[in-house]
Amino acid sequence: MRKDYGRDELEKNIVLLPREVNISLNGKEWMVIALSQRFKSINDILKNINFDITELTEILKSLEKRGVIKISSKEAEISEGSKKLPTLFWKALQTELSTIIGPIASTLIEEELEEINENKGTFTYQKAAGFIEKISLEIDNASQRMVFQKKMLEVLKRL
Repeated sequence: MRKDYGRDELEKNIVLLPREVNISLNGKEWMVIALSQRFKSINDILKNINFDITELTEILKSLEKRGVIKISSKEAEISEGSKKLPTLFWKALQTELSTIIGPIASTLIEEELEEINENKGTFTYQKAAGFIEKISLEIDNASQRMVFQKKMLEVLKRL
């Protein structure tokens, strides 16, 4: 019998696990990961997504079982999510984006950072998946967009 998240569980957070695993994400899973970088708790994600609690629970449990995320208390999320992204992330982002859209990739990244009033030196892991999602919207071809998102998620997990 499947058990949905209880009230206490809904207040917990989703943390991306920095491990090297080969995964394939569907659109709904990617959406949950992106929202987990924007909203603090599972409950906040539920309020901002068109899924019911059962569907969200199944997605979270699947992601957790595959080692993509960890459901944790707020204290653990704060310590992991507040770490700054290393230069390697930005190099990988530019390289992967350049292979798809060409030499304007670096300008696009800078413009997107400026638009959200951020910079590479202070950008945290917590915001990375949302930023990858935002950047990927500039890729017109849906299959190339998915490949880009998948590669960048793998990079993020290895850091």
